Amino acid sequence: MVRAPGAPLYTPAELNVLSLNTQPAQASTVNPTTGALQVLRNTDDTVQYLPESDLFTPPGMLGLLPYGFTVLNSSGAGRTLAIGTEANRMVIGMKVPLQVNSQDDPYAFSFTSIPVSDSETRVTQSLEGVQSTNNTGVQARASELKGTITVLSGSPLAGDLVLSGVRTAGKVGTATRVITLPTPP
Repeated sequence: MVRAPGAPLYTPAELNVLSLNTQPAQASTVNPTTGALQVLRNTDDTVQYLPESDLFTPPGMLGLLPYGFTVLNSSGAGRTLAIGTEANRMVIGMKVPLQVNSQDDPYAFSFTSIPVSDSETRVTQSLEGVQSTNNTGVQARASELKGTITVLSGSPLAGDLVLSGVRTAGKVGTATRVITLPTPP
């Protein structure tokens, strides 16, 4: 992660805090009138939470995190890549923590991803999907794709796969950060 051009570099401690608090997210925005979180239309399957058992770490890599992003084909309803066209899109959503002073906000970051093909069609209700009460959008997208629904434990939406949390930092079995649903008051 880097600050805006001309700003000082982050210290190692600052980078550590920022990295630990960055997590995958569904494309969303905050309604300026109500302050409510709203997921963007047609993004209900862009971030995927995966069970740890589905991960395969290729030789030479330290490890993978159990989430990914899907390809969108804007010329159709599915995820099949269109050949010879620019209809393909990949939406990568990351929630990066904002700082007290906007000049200290991350200006850019990089990460490494590995393209994979998955034979299972899944739609994940993301943390943003739960917070924006977008159950209908998730169900509609799963129905449209003839896919299963993955949810976090505690979601009001019934899922085919229920995950207790999603590791976003640390190793399998020793996670240092995990996405979970907030406990209701």
